[in-house]
Amino acid sequence: MTDPYQRAADLLFEAQRALVEARDRVSPHDRQAVGLPSAVAGDLPGGARIEAALYATMSARHLVNSARGQELPGQPILQRTQRFLALAGGYVALASEIEAAEWDSQAP
Repeated sequence: MTDPYQRAADLLFEAQRALVEARDRVSPHDRQAVGLPSAVAGDLPGGARIEAALYATMSARHLVNSARGQELPGQPILQRTQRFLALAGGYVALASEIEAAEWDSQAP
C-alpha cells in the first residue's frame, strides 16, 4: 500500500508540472501579470491565475513533504511556504485589479 503522504506529494508534483506547461499559453480568461516573480525561475510570468495556482501547489507540496519529515536545504519550509502563498495572493490581487480596471473602462 502506498503511503498517502507520498501519493499526495506525487499528485501535487504532477499538478505542478502541468501548470508549468500551461503557463506558457495565457488563456483568454486569464490576464498576463507582469511585476511579480514567476514561479519558474528566470522566466517571465504567465497568466496571473496560473501563476497563483502554481505557487499554491508548490506550497501544498512543500507542506506535505514537511509533514513527512522531508525538509529542503536553504530557507525553512514554513518560511518558504508563507512566501509562496503571499506571492499566490499577490497574483490573485493583481488579476482582480486588472479585471476591475477592464470593467471600469467598459462601463457606459
